[in-house]
Amino acid sequence: MKKVKVSIIVAAYNIQDYISACLESIIKQTYHNLEIIIVDDGSTDNTRKLIREFAKQDERIKIIHQKNAGLSAARNSGILAATSEYICLIDGDDTISPDYVTKLYSRAFHTQADIAVCGYETISMNHSESHVTFHEAEVTSGHDATRNLLLTQENLDIVAWNKIYKRSVFIDNNIFYPVSDVHEDNLTTYKLYAAAGKVAYLMEPLYQYYRREGSIMDKTTTLARLKLKERSAVEAIDYFAREEPALRAAARVSLLLAKFAYVDAYLRGEIPEVYAKKALKWIRSHTSEYYRNRELTSKLRAYLFMVGFPKAFPYKLLRRISHE
Repeated sequence: MKKVKVSIIVAAYNIQDYISACLESIIKQTYHNLEIIIVDDGSTDNTRKLIREFAKQDERIKIIHQKNAGLSAARNSGILAATSEYICLIDGDDTISPDYVTKLYSRAFHTQADIAVCGYETISMNHSESHVTFHEAEVTSGHDATRNLLLTQENLDIVAWNKIYKRSVFIDNNIFYPVSDVHEDNLTTYKLYAAAGKVAYLMEPLYQYYRREGSIMDKTTTLARLKLKERSAVEAIDYFAREEPALRAAARVSLLLAKFAYVDAYLRGEIPEVYAKKALKWIRSHTSEYYRNRELTSKLRAYLFMVGFPKAFPYKLLRRISHE
């Protein structure tokens, strides 16, 4: 296996308590031919000082300082500055397993995939949970990977940091992360999958994602996440409107999933009822259209039937039972 240089792009902003652990995990990779690009997004704490200390110890580290513009802008700066054929995107408050790059690059190289995906571990103060792929095919076309992402909405597919990418997938297709948006992965990864020739999966949790109080995920409300999920589906429908009718049909299903998510969130007591009522009204007005959608799953077909009853009683009962 030819060991080409791989660029690891680390976005860092005011994470003085976590950046050292992140960089230690990168420096200790079993894959040594690395370009480590740290984008300091205008940090005002000791993050910048710590980064410079690491750069003195490891010549592979390059630092980009910029005014605070958000995670998307930091990632974009790193992608543009990278000089390697392959890139990985790491959040500066997370860590990676020692063989993260070795195994992802090997997977991409041997399968000739443009993107390789691994599992990850979610770690919080009192709990940890592993997430691995349930895809039947370990290697699939970019088209099929996109379809699966739209129809299942699995975080493993959506998030940016558990993957290795050919840099050309971004550059040649002019795909970058939308600046000033949170949860930018939702608005970007489906485009990258669609642009890829192949996507390969690795059933090992090689990335450690830390859920911390004060993180972007923690600060984002349930309602804001639901609205972003809906917006992502609407944008995907428009994105695939002309050249990819099959993926547009899948994107339409992702919009239906987003509408059902409002109802489920209300049943869990996370959002006001008005949003659930609005979503149910939309679902009922589009039911006949979805029955004709060839990407509609049998489960969603059953859900559509259930919401046709007064107050969507069968659906609400089923979901309440499943949430208990």
